[in-house]
Order: sequence, then C-alpha cells, then structure tokens
Amino acid sequence: SPSAGRAVATPPGAGLEPMPARYPAVPIRGMDLYHLRNHRELRAEGHAGNSCVMAIELDGRVDVGWLERRMAQAMAVTDELRWALGQSLRAGPVWRVRDGQPPLPRLRSWHGELLEGATRLLHEPLDPAHPWRIYVLRGRERDQLGLRWFHPFTDALGSARLLAWLGSERPPPPPAERFRPIDQLLQGLGREARRRLARAYA
Repeated sequence: SPSAGRAVATPPGAGLEPMPARYPAVPIRGMDLYHLRNHRELRAEGHAGNSCVMAIELDGRVDVGWLERRMAQAMAVTDELRWALGQSLRAGPVWRVRDGQPPLPRLRSWHGELLEGATRLLHEPLDPAHPWRIYVLRGRERDQLGLRWFHPFTDALGSARLLAWLGSERPPPPPAERFRPIDQLLQGLGREARRRLARAYA
C-alpha cells in the first residue's frame, strides 16, 4: 500500500515542465468505438454507462489538498489527462485536449470492504467530457483511493501507472511517446491487411 504520510510531504511540481499539445484531435477507432456505442446504449437505458474502476488501500489518511495539486501537476505535463470526448464532422468521435481545471477528488465516507466500495463508484454516471475521476473513500482509520475512468479512455495498465505516479515521492516526467495514433500504427499494413482489421473490429 502506498504511504499517504510520505506522499503528503512531497512538494508538487518537482522539476516538471508543461508539455505542448501534440495531439489536438485523436480519432477513436477499433474496440474503443464498440465501448463508446455500448456506453451510449447503457446511458439510454438509464444505467451509469461503460466505465472501469481501480482502487488501492492506503496506510493512513490522504491529504486531499495535496492530491488536488498533484492531479493538476499531472494534467499540466500530460496532454492525455486533459482529453475530452468530442465529435468531428470528418473523423467522427475524437479525443481533444481540454483547457481548464482538473476534476477535483470526490470524498466518500466508507467503512466497508474495499471491493464493495469501489463497485459502488460504478453506479454513478461518468461524463466522457471528463473521462477520469479520483475518489477518496474515507474510512475509520485509513483511506482508499479509487480511480474511475471511461472505458475507451485507457486500460488497467494505464490506470495503475497513473495511480503510481500520483502517489510517488519523486514522480518522473512522462515518457516522450505514450501512444501512437492509429494512422501511425497502420502505416506498414497493406490494403488487404487493413480490410481484415476493419472486418475484425466491425
């Protein structure tokens, strides 16, 4: 379990410089289109939508003010954390970099099991315009930290990396290349290979 006490003593903004926006609009493709359609169908039926959650149990209390500053720092250096779902007439659903404040942590009083508390977070609708959110589940003696995200936004590995980055004492700068847009991934494929991929994900 990450130590909340050690994290509180860490000064935010340690040597990290904001990165320029490199991906003004990233089309949503492949299985993420399926997850997006599934989300919209669930919302139309009155459900919370298609989202995921990862939760960790801390050694003690988390300083919410410190957590807000660390989230703002993460968004300043990582374009993808400022993504919002948009619509392009040419490309269809796209991720676009959003300006503004990060989504503030949401506090919940919770005295039960970690799994049950994390599962309850999935019952709340999540707006793809703010595709990730941090929750602090405040227990009797120690807290739990929950990261919830819109399914097409990332996967479990990306979420684990974000939680580890938020809780690290000396967070490293993000890697220069965190993903490749779909057009780059398809550059080496011939027409028939592209057609097979399109049929596989249709």
